[in-house]
Amino acid sequence: MKVLFLAALAVLISTAAQACTPSESDFQSLATSPSHLTPSDFSALTPAYQNAVCLTRAFIKQVDDQKGVLTDVKAYSARYLTPAEKLRVEKASEDLVVKTLAAQRH
Repeated sequence: MKVLFLAALAVLISTAAQACTPSESDFQSLATSPSHLTPSDFSALTPAYQNAVCLTRAFIKQVDDQKGVLTDVKAYSARYLTPAEKLRVEKASEDLVVKTLAAQRH
């Protein structure tokens, strides 16, 4: 799991940084995430880390919008997810792996 996290974080950091602004609901979630990120903390991050936050928040939105049914898993950092969000991402990811493995057996 830590290897996956480190690999995902490396991808996030190496991705060209794009400007984004998390929503108020994102900041409410970030406040209860392991990062405890506030708007001022976010502003102080490097562009690469801001991008990692934005990609993670976009991914949890995708998981929720698709009701946990994924076709692929995007890079994300659990540091920017609440414990409940992290569980939803893990379940959606595990369901995708099970579905993919079942399809390969047939």
